[in-house]
Amino acid sequence: MKKILFIYNPVSGTGIVRKKMFEIVEYYNSNECLVTMCPVLKLEELKREDFEGYDRVVVSGGDGTLNNFITFTGKMELDFPISYIPAGSTNDFAATLGLTGNLMQALETSINGREQAVDMGQFNNANFLYVAAFGIFTKVVYTTPQEIKNIMGYSAYILEGIKAVSDLTTYNLKLTIDDKYYEGDFLLGLVTNSLSVGGMKNRASVDMALDDGMFEVLFVRAPKNIIELNKTVAALAVGKPEDSDNIIIDKGAHITVEHDITTAWTLDGEYGGEQRHVDISILKRKFKIIV
Repeated sequence: MKKILFIYNPVSGTGIVRKKMFEIVEYYNSNECLVTMCPVLKLEELKREDFEGYDRVVVSGGDGTLNNFITFTGKMELDFPISYIPAGSTNDFAATLGLTGNLMQALETSINGREQAVDMGQFNNANFLYVAAFGIFTKVVYTTPQEIKNIMGYSAYILEGIKAVSDLTTYNLKLTIDDKYYEGDFLLGLVTNSLSVGGMKNRASVDMALDDGMFEVLFVRAPKNIIELNKTVAALAVGKPEDSDNIIIDKGAHITVEHDITTAWTLDGEYGGEQRHVDISILKRKFKIIV
């Protein structure tokens, strides 16, 4: 009989794990798995010995929960494939992995899926799974109240984002993507390893692979007039960024951003701090996940 450690964030998303506790335990038991349910608000409560004796570790929560868990276990130099049960508000990274929002299907994948190596990003002294971003709409991710996210999912980001449009802040910066250099005023910057961001399709994700050692990069220059703005928005909306000269889409393993003033960034939908110098590098095939 396999022994499974099921670690979940009790406040993520709609709290589906709490509501379906009996069904989860029953599913694993009926598939010859002995499961230990472990609600965790602070990963620091866990010790290395807590993972000993288990055949598989399952993590349930939002993308931020998964990020924190991988970073935490990486510091303890624990190396094991992770099964992920998405239970957050938007679950961008889960969508990229092809993990379903259907609980029973996700449980089946957690014990019968295959291993997938995944790159991770290093952002100055922090790590991120699928997106480091700044600019318009990105602050919405960490300012939207959790209760609204829980009720409305990614629609909450859209509604809050509409409010942000009236405040088109521009960011003067110098950008390097490997050996390519850009500078000027920008509205938005995304460095990603994901098919979607904030529940919306990532326009930089064409031909992306989770373990290719490359980020997908999308930066949007500040338009000079309303005509340029409309053209830029339209190009992003229909998935044709080449239609706008203001949109930079590229790939790279090392990205640096020099802001003229301190600028707020988000990492995997969580507040990433105020930064003037940002150094982003790829950590190739950093962890393994079950898909």
